[in-house]
Amino acid sequence: MFDNLVAEGYSLAQRDWRLTAVVTSLLPFVLTYLITSLRAFLAANNKGDSRSAPIAPYAVPFFGNLISFLYDNERAIRNALGRHAGDIPVRFRLANRKLTLISGTANVLAMFRGSRYLDSTEIIIITVDNAFGGAMAGNESYVRDDTGSRKEPLPGSRPLKMSDRIWYLQHKTVHTNLVGPPLVEIADRFVQYMGEELDRAIPASETDWVDVPDFYGLIQSTMFAASTNAIYGPHLIGLNPDINNDFWEYDHHVPTLFKLVPRLFAPKAYAVRDRLLAAIKKWQTHARANLDFNDPALEGVTWEEFYGSKMMRDRAVDFTGVTGMNDDVRPTFDLGLLWAANANIVPTVGWCLIDILMRPTLAATARAEIAALSPGEINMQALLTSPLLQSIYAEELRLRNAILIQRTPIVDTFKIGPWKFPKGDMIMASSWQEARNRETWNQRGRNGEEHDVEEFWAERFLVYKDDPLSGPRLVDAAKVKSGEEAEKAERAEGGEAAPPKFAPEKVAGQFIPYGGGENICPGRFYAKQEAMAGMALFLAKFEIELQLEPGRVLVPNKNQFGFGVMGPVGEIKARMRRRKVE
Repeated sequence: MFDNLVAEGYSLAQRDWRLTAVVTSLLPFVLTYLITSLRAFLAANNKGDSRSAPIAPYAVPFFGNLISFLYDNERAIRNALGRHAGDIPVRFRLANRKLTLISGTANVLAMFRGSRYLDSTEIIIITVDNAFGGAMAGNESYVRDDTGSRKEPLPGSRPLKMSDRIWYLQHKTVHTNLVGPPLVEIADRFVQYMGEELDRAIPASETDWVDVPDFYGLIQSTMFAASTNAIYGPHLIGLNPDINNDFWEYDHHVPTLFKLVPRLFAPKAYAVRDRLLAAIKKWQTHARANLDFNDPALEGVTWEEFYGSKMMRDRAVDFTGVTGMNDDVRPTFDLGLLWAANANIVPTVGWCLIDILMRPTLAATARAEIAALSPGEINMQALLTSPLLQSIYAEELRLRNAILIQRTPIVDTFKIGPWKFPKGDMIMASSWQEARNRETWNQRGRNGEEHDVEEFWAERFLVYKDDPLSGPRLVDAAKVKSGEEAEKAERAEGGEAAPPKFAPEKVAGQFIPYGGGENICPGRFYAKQEAMAGMALFLAKFEIELQLEPGRVLVPNKNQFGFGVMGPVGEIKARMRRRKVE
């Protein structure tokens, strides 16, 4: 029978040359897929203690997984992980680059703990080059710095002067200025400016309901203005009145720019980036003309109007000393900081408010919590103690965040468990996938109700002393004492249950919105204070009613997958009214 089929196929091919041409043209792709699938199977079943990660099978020679990754990276990652057990890494080939995706608590924590053998400079250079316009401005000043971000240069790196080590200088300046008094200054100013922005949007004298055609757009514009004025001072926006709208248009185009879509096919993306770079360049020129940042009188000054925060002034000093860092390159770095300061926290606060307002009981509880902790003016330190508000914030970071954390081994011997990772090939972890591991995350409420990992649950990160099964991590009920016994043992004085505890540490390695290790996000403390203040100010100042169309379900914009917290798709109508008691 098989011989007959072969003979018939051969006869058909002879009669129709077109079929032969099609089969011949498809053969390289079929063979490539079969070969890579076989290699993946063999690698996944290798029992050695120094294994190479299995490759994600692909059909297109040389390009590998590049096309599927560019088209839908979330699906590509999900499919790759679904082929193997959760702790088996998967290697992607993206044309001339290779990267390995890791997953699972143990693997992710091992990557963070191995920070001394890893570097993040490569992905930063790619981002500055592609998304922020560094390659077009001239990237020699930072591409030649291969010394890393630590104080001690990486072994085998170029012998650069300290003043030319831009990655170390940037790392040091940002980390030292987003803690202590400089952080307090920025956060206090954000609270002040955010209140002023909201009062301008809907004045206290306005007592009637006000229709808001785009509630999330209001959050974007007010938070961007408040945070930018707090960090950069008033003149960046003052000199460039359109920068608020331009920024959010640019944010929409960041994935396009990062993927290096040619200007011919994405003129709007490049045009808005050009406008932002010109705006920042104008602000930098204005600041230099009005303030000598080397003036000894500025020692200890945490904020002034021209550079704004001490962080921006220190960055200006650092960048001036870098060989080749000219007036066209400097704006690309400050555009990067502007994007980092807004692109994640604003959609996070947006989702916090949206999910609170869609649940009237939660909204009432949150308002009562805010009123008790922060009556009158915002008391940031008190708000930061709220288990509920912190849990809401963390839950949005879990549910809406899709950052791809990337590190590059700087040694030939880096391993995670039995898996070896070649020097120079990127390692990647996906916050989105780790946040959806049903074998790790708790989905059971205090009353036995289910809260799927794909759903918002305000109390997911709360641990109750009278409920040993509570908290973000899934607990084996067979290994704990009964809830009734625990409740009796953990009652507080007066017979009332002890208050819950916010416990993100229970899911270390699975909850990774800030990355981890030496290169953990330095802005996480400021971002959390922005979130607390943003929620508190909106909920304390206004009654807010979302007006969603019947049947509409709000979903994150997955076009931004891989770039952090994804905002909601589409405009959200609402109406707002000043609260009588603030």
